[in-house]
Amino acid sequence: MAEPLNPEARAAVEQFVDHWITSELAENPALVGVERGGPDDHLWILRVAGEIKQAFAIWLRVDQRSLFYETNLVPAPPKEREAIFALLLRRNHTMRGAAFEIAAEGAIYVAGQISLTQVNAESLDAIVGALYQYTEENFATVLRLGFQ
Repeated sequence: MAEPLNPEARAAVEQFVDHWITSELAENPALVGVERGGPDDHLWILRVAGEIKQAFAIWLRVDQRSLFYETNLVPAPPKEREAIFALLLRRNHTMRGAAFEIAAEGAIYVAGQISLTQVNAESLDAIVGALYQYTEENFATVLRLGFQ
C-alpha cells in the first residue's frame, strides 16, 4: 500500500484537479457544471450531460492515498435484481479503470480509484471517459430489466 501523501503534496493534487476541471468545463460540452465540497471534504461533483442517461453526476474525492471516483448508475432495481447483478458482474471482467458496485441498499454504482501519484490530465480524462462510457452503455439495459 502506498504511503499517505503529506498535506502539501495532497493540496497540490487537489489544485491540479481544480485546474483540470476548470479547463474541461471550457472545452468539454458533456461537462456542464461542477460543485466543490467544503474545505475539509476534498470532493468535486461533476455534472455530466449524457445521451442515453441524460444527466448524471461523477464524484471525485481525494483521500490520503488515492483518488476515488464514482457515479450512480441506478437506484436499487425493484425487479430482476439477481439477473442484473449477474450481468454487471460479467461485464466487470472486460472493464478497465472502473467496475460496477452494489451499495448496501442495492443501488448500482460505477466506481474506482487510483493512487494520488497517478493523478494527471491523462488519468483524469480516462476516468471521466470510462464512467461516461460505462454509464451510457449500460443504463438502458439495466433500466429495462429492473424498472419496467
